[in-house]
Amino acid sequence: MNEQTEELISAAIDGERVDVAALRQALATSGGRDALASFVLLRAAAAADHDDTDERLHEAMAKPLHPRRRMAFRGGPQVPAGLAASIAVLAVAASFWLGVSWRAPALPPPAAPAVREAAAPAPLPPPTMTPAVAQNPVPPCAPQPPTPTLTVKYVRGVDWRSGS
Repeated sequence: MNEQTEELISAAIDGERVDVAALRQALATSGGRDALASFVLLRAAAAADHDDTDERLHEAMAKPLHPRRRMAFRGGPQVPAGLAASIAVLAVAASFWLGVSWRAPALPPPAAPAVREAAAPAPLPPPTMTPAVAQNPVPPCAPQPPTPTLTVKYVRGVDWRSGS
């Protein structure tokens, strides 16, 4: 028996159109009849396995959830985990909505702190402009820092030591 004979018999079992004369000739040999029997048995086994899988799947989906899959609050009623998750999502959404929609009344601006009047620094003399400065004017500088009243000097070997 050759491969073309097996393909012809397989196509006939699949319901495809085949040459009837060639099929009769293939089934006239003992190898053709053995191939037909093998294909029929293989299809029956595949159909039984497929039906068994479907039945087990439908049985598993019809069963209620195991009681341990429910979430229990201490001292309270048992609540399914899906319901608890839904309640948590709704609580988060409600708190977000409340935070966005409710506004606190506007507070008045704080009062200006009382400031002691300090002696005003002496005014700076007006800047003198030379022709080069007139082309690139520079803003006036900030006032000079105060002169130090205390000078701290560190003596090496007395006030600090370098190294280890």
